Amino acid sequence: MADRPVAVRPGARCLIAADVDKTLLAQEEGEHKEFLVGVVNHLVRTAELGAHLAFLTGNDMEQMARRFISLVVKRLCEIDKVPLLERMHFFCNSSGMHAHFPVSVHPRLRQLAEGAEGSGSNGGKRRSLAPPSEVTARDRVKRIMSSILHGHYIRHEFLNKDYLERTLIPPADLERIASILDEEGNAYWQSAMAERSQLENLYDLNHMVEKGQLKKPQVDRRLVPHPELSSEGISVQVTLKPVLSFRQAKSTVDLRSFVGNDIRTKVIAQIQERLDRCGLGHYVARAGGRASIDVTLENLDKSMGLRWLISHLGVEGSVRQSQHYGSNTMYFGDEVIVGGGNDYAITKIPGVLVFAVNEDTGLVPFHSGVIVPFEEKNIHGPYATERILARFVEHCQDRLASNHDEVRESNRPETAVQSFRREFFRQRVIFELQDEKPTSKQPAPWEWESLYVFVRLVRRADPLSQRWTEILRTQLDAISASSERPPPLDRDQLCGARASVEPSAKEPLELAPVLKASPPRRTLPPDVPRHPKGKLPAKRGRSLRPTA
Repeated sequence: MADRPVAVRPGARCLIAADVDKTLLAQEEGEHKEFLVGVVNHLVRTAELGAHLAFLTGNDMEQMARRFISLVVKRLCEIDKVPLLERMHFFCNSSGMHAHFPVSVHPRLRQLAEGAEGSGSNGGKRRSLAPPSEVTARDRVKRIMSSILHGHYIRHEFLNKDYLERTLIPPADLERIASILDEEGNAYWQSAMAERSQLENLYDLNHMVEKGQLKKPQVDRRLVPHPELSSEGISVQVTLKPVLSFRQAKSTVDLRSFVGNDIRTKVIAQIQERLDRCGLGHYVARAGGRASIDVTLENLDKSMGLRWLISHLGVEGSVRQSQHYGSNTMYFGDEVIVGGGNDYAITKIPGVLVFAVNEDTGLVPFHSGVIVPFEEKNIHGPYATERILARFVEHCQDRLASNHDEVRESNRPETAVQSFRREFFRQRVIFELQDEKPTSKQPAPWEWESLYVFVRLVRRADPLSQRWTEILRTQLDAISASSERPPPLDRDQLCGARASVEPSAKEPLELAPVLKASPPRRTLPPDVPRHPKGKLPAKRGRSLRPTA
């Protein structure tokens, strides 16, 4: 009996994770309509095939619930698949909060799901119901959302308390951090107003101006009610926004040379300096969204949330079979940018297959586990995510068809993500070798020899060859990561960070970086991050206005 095979769905032990804005949602007018007729259907089908789903965003909880969770619930109600909500995990506030809705055990959600699924009085079997009408589906969405939300916030019983206790900012630290952000935000704004004419040469200020003035940055503590942990609300992230970044750079500016040298990087360095000197060095200031700065505990980022979930679900790779920790996980993100994107941290998890659906592919790092899926076709964002998910669903269905049933599927030696990535990389290798476009670089004779050596090494079955293959790949990733750091800049280019810790009205921040329109391209690799460790040496009184 112990050896009797068990039915397993093809997506079992797989985790499909994704960013939200510009990866699943277009972040533009009509985004909900495109989502409901497009990518969400492939997400639902992936869950039906047995995979777990995770959604990680730097947005606050209110945005996550209003703009995303409500759409997912709406679609599940429309197609009568509410129980699939249990296979989905939602992370917000820089992945500092994890929400999960256990439909099968939560009384109210189970009742609503059973109403949607039609189970109940006929011996536990599902009743055959016609698809719910639009009015009925809308009513069901309202009932489910009112069950999981209290006002604008997810009810505390759906937030993982153990995870929260690892990411919380104590109230005393919260107020000190907020004070530092407020002071540095004011200093930035005053300097930006003083240097506005210079900044307009480099930045598109259309969305950063209100009533003729640059928008003044505001501090958001992002408090969330949780009566079990605090009567005043809890926070895992403090945000300052808006702050000009390379994302608002004009099209005439070489974006690759701007990443890591923009205004936001300078402000982040000064905030971090303040945190370190005030005994808050275990917190880190990072680039958040397109125009924000987030302060969280040092180790809190999307990679922490995804690592925790991989272990929590038990979908890590097998050490005994020499698999990487994240070998059963795929991730989609549009901010896979060295030094400027919150999806980049995911590349640090060994084995995770990362699909970079960035609009600007020139900023994507060179890494063995990172793929720009449709670079040659200029397809990006939700459309690229949708196409890859459709391929994965088709791959899972092909696995099931080839094994005839879910019992034989359980005998497969590799998960669907593992077999999908193997086939995907095989096709990419063939495509690269057959690419004869004039703009494509043709390998030199010695490069063909190197390729032959790699191929022979990969094809050998002995343990030593397999070990050497892994060493070479790891070393290539390490070399690439080290080359992605920008060269040291001279003091005229180092953003003029102030030596003083406290802001001074007599010494306003000088913000305009030493960049000119359409500067000559560097001969260094194109992926240019911020300065090492995110810090810039201090220099008092040095101007950052564009030089003549």
